[in-house]
Amino acid sequence: MENDYDGSLPLAYLNNQNPYAYCTGYYKNSINMQDRKTRLMALQRIQPTKVSFRMPLKHVEKEKEYLIGHALEAQRMNLIKKGLFILRTEYHDNPEFLFEQNFHDEQILDIAIQLKKLKLAYHQKRLRSKVAIALSSKISEDIEYNLTTRKVLELDNLRDALIYCKLQDLYDKSD
Repeated sequence: MENDYDGSLPLAYLNNQNPYAYCTGYYKNSINMQDRKTRLMALQRIQPTKVSFRMPLKHVEKEKEYLIGHALEAQRMNLIKKGLFILRTEYHDNPEFLFEQNFHDEQILDIAIQLKKLKLAYHQKRLRSKVAIALSSKISEDIEYNLTTRKVLELDNLRDALIYCKLQDLYDKSD
């Protein structure tokens, strides 16, 4: 590959590997040398290919619910341990009741508030699902679908690159 710019378009640009590289001189970079590209292609062939697997949505939702529940319980246990440590107690049958009796300590008050917030997660989830259902039913009734949104977007990168180069030449000549 030539390292000097002779006024012609580089092969990397014509192959559409990176259409904006021509604008910045990136095509002169050593990463674009043919031996390095061949090595990269060989490394990519060694790697396993992507296996397309579609999991049913109900399984994904169940897993998400489990992970959220597990995270909430872990956070709850951490807060309880922290509160019991602050109160210098190792175990209590009802730690939330113990925290409510010790609101005079600011740290315990914060922990009690956090525990109450964690209990609201289930109600928040129910509220969000109700709002989502109401919004989706309202939106689907009022929207008129536009068929022009499915048209293919055409880009002319070569034209943009040539305009950029002409502007750059004019700018360089004006200096």
